[in-house]
Amino acid sequence: MKFEQHDFLPVLLGGDISNYSMARSFYEAYRVKSIVAGKHPIYPTTDTALIQGYYNEDIENGTVFIRMMEEIDRQHPGSKKIILGNNDNYVRLAIENREHLSGNFFVPYIEQKLYDRLVVKEEFYKLCAEYGLDHPGTYIFDCSKGAQTDIDLPFPFPVFVKPSDTVLYSRYVFPGKKKGYFITGRQELQKVLASVCTSGYAGTLIIQEYIPGDDTAMRVLTCYSDRNGKVKGAALGHILLEDHAPMLVGNYTAILSENNTALCDRFIPFLEALQIVGITHFDIKYDARDGKYKVLELNIRQGRNNYYTTGSGLNLAACLVRDYIEEQELPLTFADKQCVCAIVPRFLVRKYVRDPELVARIKQARWIRPLLMPGDLNFPRLKKHFINDLKQISNYSKYYHPAER
Repeated sequence: MKFEQHDFLPVLLGGDISNYSMARSFYEAYRVKSIVAGKHPIYPTTDTALIQGYYNEDIENGTVFIRMMEEIDRQHPGSKKIILGNNDNYVRLAIENREHLSGNFFVPYIEQKLYDRLVVKEEFYKLCAEYGLDHPGTYIFDCSKGAQTDIDLPFPFPVFVKPSDTVLYSRYVFPGKKKGYFITGRQELQKVLASVCTSGYAGTLIIQEYIPGDDTAMRVLTCYSDRNGKVKGAALGHILLEDHAPMLVGNYTAILSENNTALCDRFIPFLEALQIVGITHFDIKYDARDGKYKVLELNIRQGRNNYYTTGSGLNLAACLVRDYIEEQELPLTFADKQCVCAIVPRFLVRKYVRDPELVARIKQARWIRPLLMPGDLNFPRLKKHFINDLKQISNYSKYYHPAER
């Protein structure tokens, strides 16, 4: 595999699917190797020529994180480093410690005060109301000690429950914990609320009306905003399948790229009004009852299955390099190439996607497995990929319930 010398280096925090996809995008654009900094080596960012790993179980400790970045800086002198986090914890870690990093590091994220407003869903929905973005009916439940769990909601069941502060929520472990909860009745809701409250989580929970529709009612809109807060790239994806395992609920496992500039244009003014920078993605669900696209959340980072952006014509890695390293003026790009980006076997998509129109579009699109990059395949990697596919097949057999979101 051929690599080239550049005056920049991607530093990717965390080792999951998201960051292998980003490393692949950096390589395809610049033939550069990326660094992954995480707690320990995990698939899919192991057994790959694209990545050099740095690991410490205590990386989320600010002092340890800074020390790791200093070591990377020493070992790669003279290069500018672009830091990207693959989850909210790592993004917050980078933002909180930005001022303690050397001038060789770019942290392409908004300031902490705005980040805290956007990542806490309760605050995000207030901003949606202020800027006119449609979202589901929402009830805010305070998990303070002694909270009354027998509540009256302003909308009927079923509902979906999720933590407002995902970073805080991630610190607590309790029986039956999920990333989000699809609730069909009052007693079930009381049980979930009680479990979360007794865990020690003292934030709020978002209880939302359920928008009818299976996984294919979902859309993901990934945008790139330059250093001045102007949106310079947008890639829309039509969700084919989501993960339904308890701690992965809502992660997109198969995405069909979609060209809908009008829909993108509804969300771009929101990002520009707040002067958000870097990579963001909106989770959106189409509500057939009123014909509206309703935003569920905004993530200040790339998504787990983000390679659909590169496949459809918007390479986020190239956007970052051109913006921060080369200091170019980027043109506005709407990704318009057809592709299916899937981290699950093809037959699962064929099995569960039944809409004739979608099936026809899938047949015409280029099929991409982001973790199987030509030129970066070896026996250990293929073996782990095969085991991962078997696990995915098992999970869909156990957990697939299209209504849960």
